Amino acid sequence: MQGNLHCFRICAGVLSIFFLFAGCEKKAPVSTVTAYIITSQSHVPSLPGDSAWARPGDFVLENENLIAVIRQPGRTPGYFLYGGNLIDLALKLPDGSLAPDVLQQMSLLFNAGYTPDNSRVYIITRNGLPVVRAEGTLALYETLDFKAIFGIDLNTLWFIPDAILPKIHVITEYSLRETEPVVEVSVTVINRSRARVRLLPGAIVNAGDGEIFFANSPQGFGEQTFREIDFASWLQGRFGFSYIAPSGAVGFSQSKGVVLMHNPFSGKFEPLVLKPGEITTYTFYIIADEQPVAAARQFYARLKSERTVSINGRVAEEHTGRPVENARVAVLGPLPEENAYSIFVTGSDGRFSGRLPPGKYIFVAERDGLATSLTDVVTLSPESGSYPISLTVPRFFTVKFSVVNEKKRLIPAKISVIGLKNTFRPTVFRDVTWDFIPEGLATVVHACTGEGEVKLPPGRYEFVASRGVEYSISEKELEIVDTDVEISFKLYHVVNVPGFISGDFHVHAASFDAPLSNRERVITFATEGVEILGITDHDAVVDFSGYVKELELQDYVKVVTGEEITTVGFGHFNVYPMKPDPERLDGGAIDWGLAPGRDYMMTAEEIFQAVRALEKEEGTPKVIQVNHPWGKAGGLSQMGYFDAADITFLPDGTVTDGPNRTDPARLRLPPNSNIFSPGFDALEIYNSLWTWGREGRIDPELPLWAWFNLLNSGYRVTAMGNTDTHHKFVIAAGYPRNFIRVEHAAPAIVSIAEIVDGIKGGHCMLTNGPFVNVEVYSPSTEERGSMGDTVNTSDGIIQLTVSIMSPAWAPFSRLEIYSNPVLPGHQDEFIPGSLSTYALVLQDIDPSQIQRFYLDPENPESERLQFEKTFNLTGFKGERWIVVRVTGERPLFPVIPNRIKSGHALQELFNRDFAEDESVRVVAVTNPVYVNGP
Repeated sequence: MQGNLHCFRICAGVLSIFFLFAGCEKKAPVSTVTAYIITSQSHVPSLPGDSAWARPGDFVLENENLIAVIRQPGRTPGYFLYGGNLIDLALKLPDGSLAPDVLQQMSLLFNAGYTPDNSRVYIITRNGLPVVRAEGTLALYETLDFKAIFGIDLNTLWFIPDAILPKIHVITEYSLRETEPVVEVSVTVINRSRARVRLLPGAIVNAGDGEIFFANSPQGFGEQTFREIDFASWLQGRFGFSYIAPSGAVGFSQSKGVVLMHNPFSGKFEPLVLKPGEITTYTFYIIADEQPVAAARQFYARLKSERTVSINGRVAEEHTGRPVENARVAVLGPLPEENAYSIFVTGSDGRFSGRLPPGKYIFVAERDGLATSLTDVVTLSPESGSYPISLTVPRFFTVKFSVVNEKKRLIPAKISVIGLKNTFRPTVFRDVTWDFIPEGLATVVHACTGEGEVKLPPGRYEFVASRGVEYSISEKELEIVDTDVEISFKLYHVVNVPGFISGDFHVHAASFDAPLSNRERVITFATEGVEILGITDHDAVVDFSGYVKELELQDYVKVVTGEEITTVGFGHFNVYPMKPDPERLDGGAIDWGLAPGRDYMMTAEEIFQAVRALEKEEGTPKVIQVNHPWGKAGGLSQMGYFDAADITFLPDGTVTDGPNRTDPARLRLPPNSNIFSPGFDALEIYNSLWTWGREGRIDPELPLWAWFNLLNSGYRVTAMGNTDTHHKFVIAAGYPRNFIRVEHAAPAIVSIAEIVDGIKGGHCMLTNGPFVNVEVYSPSTEERGSMGDTVNTSDGIIQLTVSIMSPAWAPFSRLEIYSNPVLPGHQDEFIPGSLSTYALVLQDIDPSQIQRFYLDPENPESERLQFEKTFNLTGFKGERWIVVRVTGERPLFPVIPNRIKSGHALQELFNRDFAEDESVRVVAVTNPVYVNGP
């Protein structure tokens, strides 16, 4: 066997050399299927969509239906480590155009933690058709390392020593059928070790911004637990693709990424057993189509040799009978089960057609997530012929809107529509588990031009136009009865903060767990009035500036490109700015998984050193930001840096991480190494995904107290408030956001260097509503300073002036001033988890002291809230810091719609009549002003 295999590899090597030189020409056609190597940028297929990753050196398979791209050998950090993966998939349409490339990447996966490191990728010919072959041995899949995440090792459970796995050889062959949009993937596994091995094969598949459908699942869309399924499909509008294993699979999904595991022969969730020297081959399929789920269901029936019955149907409006385009039709069954079995999408004529196995089914139509219609049970039998199905949904009416500023110019804005909606089995139609429309809202529209429309069924609604924390809101009630409507809104720039620019510096879109497109991400920032988009995708550097230019939003949004270094077991770190490298698939991300001279991961200190080395090489200062310092995903993965390090603040003012909460050996770090290193610039003390976005996950005060202790220990670390938004709806862009003091406070002219200097210098504050500024004046030295500045005093006496401005929809009611230590004559309330940090002033703000100012006296919606007070403080000795926090009690719904509980009547939503424990409230925190006393 080994001799035959050696001969096979020699022949394969000769063929690879032949095709390498053949690749110097654009294409080498064989029958109707062609294969070639991309030799230059001009030869890269022009595929539409954010997920088109092909570049010179990659391999292309093409037929009359499909273009598929297989990645060249090489390593990149992140969720798809090695070459030989399928990275692009574009369906050819009848008019000659291409459907969007929905696939981001597919990688083989074994034992939920290992993947082939394909050192060779080349082209061969089989049966007169070209095949792209990838060869390699199993290597650790770092970002899905069960040992680091769960503290267990599946290989140990199955009695496979780590030393054996690199002796498992994997050959993956990609081929196209001549007349079908189907990629056939054949995987050959060879056990070259001297031991018996157990392997559970599978794949990890990621889509660009598609929704995931699990066929034969109770939910259909948004299933997030391991579930036995027939196949998995990814949809982006009408188009998409499916992963089909003949025996079915077990799948787990998170947003647009899926882990699939399957025994290719038995269909059971159990490993294959390979004896020493044994070889096994299995096959699965990737199929693209305009009707991805329906086409996959039909293909799966063919693989299982099931008989099918032809169906055709139509979805129309009630009363008018007009066809409904892009309605989704869910097929539930076969009865008595009511699992999500298939999905059809209607064309411009409202029609859909396909084939289903005989049985009893329920067909349900859905329109834009707002209206559904239920049919009677439909019985399909082999004798029924082509079965007609007729469905109706409520008629929709169009509401056209426009949003202008006080100068009557159209501006980007968000429209939130408050209203109750039909929620019949929503997960059988679309994913409403990861980025659902928040409770109480019928829909949300982001209008980057200031104009748009929304289609709604008859009913009573309230429309709320907003544009972030610097603008007023405008509200209008509307009763839709039987006609289209036009409405307009005027927003006022009520909080004008010259010398400051706003930014959110923890944002996702291209990541595997962010269910929206890059273009939509830019639009959400423009409509929420966030001026700096700090894009920080997981282990990838993605440049969004092209989308800003395409959308002509340069006056509203500037991009700061960064990355989130996403270690498995000891925290996440944002680094920005990063210079995108178009030659690299990951854009130039830092490879934390390869420590110099070691088998595996960099320590935090080594990561920080790598950033500083890059900073020196490029001559560009960079911010290292610790994200969500406390926080775990389901109590399993240590995603919080301080959590993993188990840091302790000692009485002598030092910070230590011993003993680590996470064993360094579990992370494949050097034994007895310290997880904690203080070499970072900024700390997220508010992260919306880990505070109000995930109720009960962490104490939202804990990062604040930790930051105070860092300040006490002498670390001038900048406090940041970011969203960590992966979403379009659930976590809105820019709540909270940071205001940074800069010289040129406009997106079109501010430099990234100014922004970085402002953050590293602490010249900023964070807020989800009010803008807060502070000024310290020392009468003895006549020095003045604000956030990040140092003021000297020779007698320990200072004057602190606190200024607050806020739109009326974000009222504030409480002022807190913190310093170290307690000063004579002031309240000394001990802060939990702290050593020497005390509240200096803690008081409710007298409502009579809040000024109400109207930009337009004729319009009450133009209101701004203002407050200013000077505090005379004494007793400042040595090095001290002062921080101000402002909070409020009124819910900020619907501008920030999180955590509204279900069951409210419509009038309660209109009146914002919520219980005290619901919704998000105002919070704003300044960075310190430092005081040097005698």
